[in-house]
Amino acid sequence: MSTEELSPRPRAATAERRTELLNYLRVLRRAQTLEELTSHFGISPSTVRRDVEALADQGQVWKIAGGRVTVRRREATLPEKTVSSAASKMAMAEYAAKHLIHAGDVVLLDSGTSTAFLARLLAQRDDLTLVVAGVSSLLALAEGPADVVVVGGHLRKTSGSLLGPLALSGLDSIMPSVAFIGCDSLDTERGINCSGLEAAAFKRRAMEVSQESWVLADETKLSATPSRPAWIPFLPQTGLLTVTPRSAASRATLKQFRADGHDVRVTRPAMRREKAAEA
Repeated sequence: MSTEELSPRPRAATAERRTELLNYLRVLRRAQTLEELTSHFGISPSTVRRDVEALADQGQVWKIAGGRVTVRRREATLPEKTVSSAASKMAMAEYAAKHLIHAGDVVLLDSGTSTAFLARLLAQRDDLTLVVAGVSSLLALAEGPADVVVVGGHLRKTSGSLLGPLALSGLDSIMPSVAFIGCDSLDTERGINCSGLEAAAFKRRAMEVSQESWVLADETKLSATPSRPAWIPFLPQTGLLTVTPRSAASRATLKQFRADGHDVRVTRPAMRREKAAEA
């Protein structure tokens, strides 16, 4: 490739060029390879590589599988997460409460808004022991008759998670019948994308000590571009609970998880059920 092909326009100052690259990734909202960035900006591969390394060092972008780059997004606050996909989260919670939880169970609820929806449905049950690892679930259970155990740990305020060595040691003294795990996104090869290394360590230990475990993932998690650096694999006893997928990419993801031997359960949000009944 000639120099003219690589540089169809005058080269911008380094800081300006890196800002332009970052803004492009933010607007695009999907990962790009170095080759794609080279082609789009008309600069050399070595320049793109240096720019990406600099932005990664600043915490502005993530370098993810396959040599791709994506913008590092701000983690949503708890209120934002609660509103997002609320109908899907309620549908998953209703399914789990009805089909996956039984009298006498010791139920582990990971932190997150999907598990908090489930906690609200279980708050009035007095035939369960509920082990919680998040503030949202704890508040949902505070007024009910359910027997509640808190794992302890260091509070991560953005997610309301209880993490760290104390949380891990708390898990070691419990044998849950079933665990419900949240996620940032899913990948058929790498598994569960987590908000950080402490969260990844907790989720993995939770799945290891539980007789069975279920990952709760609405459709936004099935087709999202991974934006976090921490991953844990799906363990053999781990299933996936989600909602009826609308996109071909999401359907392909579920098909692959089933092909890999995981139990995949699909439910439908109430609004979609009502529309289907009217049709």
